[in-house]
Amino acid sequence: MFDTGGLIDPGNFAHIGFIVKDIEKSKDYFSSLFGLNRWTAFDYDAAAETMLVGDPFKIKIAGTMLGAVGIELIQPVKSPHSVWGQFLKDHGEGIHHIAYKVKDFKDTLTKLEENGAIVLVSVMPGTDMHWGYIVTEPAGIIMELMNFDLKF
Repeated sequence: MFDTGGLIDPGNFAHIGFIVKDIEKSKDYFSSLFGLNRWTAFDYDAAAETMLVGDPFKIKIAGTMLGAVGIELIQPVKSPHSVWGQFLKDHGEGIHHIAYKVKDFKDTLTKLEENGAIVLVSVMPGTDMHWGYIVTEPAGIIMELMNFDLKF
């Protein structure tokens, strides 16, 4: 049984992440389906020195709010062996992860690992910024943890 000691607060839900083949087509689809018109988009290029677990990668990200729920679209760019590229290859487009903001990234990650979670990616892009993906067993849920606000 997973025991995180209450480190993940359900009230700190951040967003649902989707892996997509073409971020522009996916933005258009979500926009037409839900009447969305405001997206925050950027390229994210993780250099080797920021990687604590995993290899450098490049992705495109677009995010928006669907009511109170954050939606994040991720398109792998020249990163076929990344967690996003591999997911796209194995599963196609779709829901990839759920994200939560945590107070203490390192303690939360350590506690989850002690309970069997596997760290897929861990990135520290700045002194006070840390984020990463874990996969949990037995549910097989990919969860993103972050210690900062990502506002769409």
